[in-house]
Amino acid sequence: MTTPFDTKKFKSLKATWDKKLALSGFEDIENPDGSLKATTDSRTIKNALKGKEERETYYSIARELLNSNIFANFETHYRLVWELHCEGIGVRTIAKKLNVTSYKVESTIIKLKKLAKLKKDKK
Repeated sequence: MTTPFDTKKFKSLKATWDKKLALSGFEDIENPDGSLKATTDSRTIKNALKGKEERETYYSIARELLNSNIFANFETHYRLVWELHCEGIGVRTIAKKLNVTSYKVESTIIKLKKLAKLKKDKK
């Protein structure tokens, strides 16, 4: 069965636009078969690694707090929130798992970070 993409008219039109795009500097992220090319943009890698050391330090200290006796003075949900936070789970996901509001999770994390004198830089 012939598809519209198999016609001579379509192939000519595609060749014209492929040429225009190539001349403009456009680089397609897909191979002709539709699969993604296996190229990596170095800027993406740099951004992924940016602040990695600081995040590792933050989560290391956060886990130490988790293993301290600081939670003896707080309600149970504080430890659960902090434990999930230390695993890198986001506020909304934690709220959904614990069936509480995002505000309660965020305020708990903020309170514990202040108590531990922790600051987490934005990614």
